[in-house]
Amino acid sequence: MEKESKKDKEKEEKKKKKKWSLKTKFFIVFVLIVLLLVAGFVGLYLYSPIGKLTRPIFKNVPYPVAIVGNLNALITSSELISNVEAVRRFYESQDYSKIGLRVDFTTDDGKKRLKVKEKDIFDKLIEDKIVEMLANERGIIVSKADAQKAIDKKIAEVGDKKALELSLDSIYGWTIDEFRDKVVVYQLYFKGLFSWYALNIQDQKEYKKIVKAKQILKNDGSNFSEVVGEYSEGESVKSDGEMGWFKKEELIEEVSLVAFSMEKEEISKIIISPLGSHIIQLQDKRTSEIENGEKVEEIKVRQIFVEGTSFLEWLGQQKKKAKVIILMKDYSWDSAEGQVKFVDKNLERIEKKLRIQADGDPSL
Repeated sequence: MEKESKKDKEKEEKKKKKKWSLKTKFFIVFVLIVLLLVAGFVGLYLYSPIGKLTRPIFKNVPYPVAIVGNLNALITSSELISNVEAVRRFYESQDYSKIGLRVDFTTDDGKKRLKVKEKDIFDKLIEDKIVEMLANERGIIVSKADAQKAIDKKIAEVGDKKALELSLDSIYGWTIDEFRDKVVVYQLYFKGLFSWYALNIQDQKEYKKIVKAKQILKNDGSNFSEVVGEYSEGESVKSDGEMGWFKKEELIEEVSLVAFSMEKEEISKIIISPLGSHIIQLQDKRTSEIENGEKVEEIKVRQIFVEGTSFLEWLGQQKKKAKVIILMKDYSWDSAEGQVKFVDKNLERIEKKLRIQADGDPSL
């Protein structure tokens, strides 16, 4: 009996040792995996997931390159790389010979320009996430279905879905779904947030200023110049509010939508745009013929403009408050300016120089 009891105890001890051995092995494996992951993250941070060697891999692997606000708002290497490639494709597909320019990102100078463009795209991706979060906080939600409706509406206006598909593919290398998810969703978030802002600026002293201007302005616009002199701001003040002739796409969207629906000599309501508050008068209309024989409508307008805290300024203030963590050595987040900046001071100097020299250069 004693022998059997001894054997049972030995068996139990062996089982315990085996269990501990399995637990130890599992723990060691777990620690190794964690260390490898940490080493991988550190290595990629130091080298960059969008570097020349790693780019082909991390174009398809969604490695996080930035955290915006919280862990649910990530920007990945695949997002950044695909957007940079799309923008590069866009510029290289355009014919700028008419303005005496050629965009070539393969030269040393071109590579520097592309790096600056990459930084701008990275900053825009972060801004899109901030806009989405600000909108969500105010109860504004945009679904893929909403974005698809906006695209379908545009297709219905143009009447040619195939042309849109071919255009997106040849210019950006995108499908309609990619265009919807990368661009249209965030455009709708921006518009939704702007609409919220426009409804909540009535207490601004600047808004009250343009309301006063509207009250004083005569219906026939006979005192327009005087009101401009007393209330308006910006460059148009120098010319009594005269802005000249514009095509539809040359005016900011909010102003353009109103202006091109007005009759000659008509004065608009107060228009809120991302730049500030406007009152415009449609002075004249004409139809001009462009190079290919196509006719385009143009309008002549004058305006009273009050800047105040514009939507873009307000958004800039929100960007400065946002919590942004960048997981690449190339870039850092400048919370004082609310934007991405180069870590390399030499690249920063090159960027400043390129922007000073960028007069008329579409690639900057």
